[in-house]
Amino acid sequence: MNHPLITPLNDCKRGILHDFKLTAEYPSVKFEECRECGEKQKWNKDEDGRIDNAKYLEAHRRDFLQREGPSAKLFYMIYQPENYDANKHKWILHL
Repeated sequence: MNHPLITPLNDCKRGILHDFKLTAEYPSVKFEECRECGEKQKWNKDEDGRIDNAKYLEAHRRDFLQREGPSAKLFYMIYQPENYDANKHKWILHL
């Protein structure tokens, strides 16, 4: 799918966006696996136990979709496909 919010880091082979679940977490690393395609992700933590926020948010885009704004189209495609057509006005630009 061609959408500006879909990047190689969050593009799922079986779904639209990865749906990661935590598989293991240690003081220096966190492991996750996509529920849809099984892709595994490893997140290294810094000395304070934090993960790179920008990359983490990009990979977990599905968790932060909203009904309004730039992510509305993806929200309705994933969570409410039955309401997709009724809400097209939220992402179609009318001139």
